[in-house]
Amino acid sequence: MSGNKWRYAKYWFSPADNTGGPYLRWESHGDSGLVITPWSGEGQGTVINDGQAKYIAGPYITNQTSFSSHSPVKYSYYYVGNW
Repeated sequence: MSGNKWRYAKYWFSPADNTGGPYLRWESHGDSGLVITPWSGEGQGTVINDGQAKYIAGPYITNQTSFSSHSPVKYSYYYVGNW
């Protein structure tokens, strides 16, 4: 991710069936960002700092989450996966 202002991941992510519950492991590398839900307002979400990992579940109805960052540093990236 790179650019000015808020940048958003192109996809929404949900945990795969039978993989340990509703949580996904989110990591941010090179910059901080937010794990967001479909109902998050701009700049709202769970903060993930550079090099940090958190296990996050989406809202009960959809269990979907995504990632956003404000003016992300060039070559920064996020990782999401089942745990």
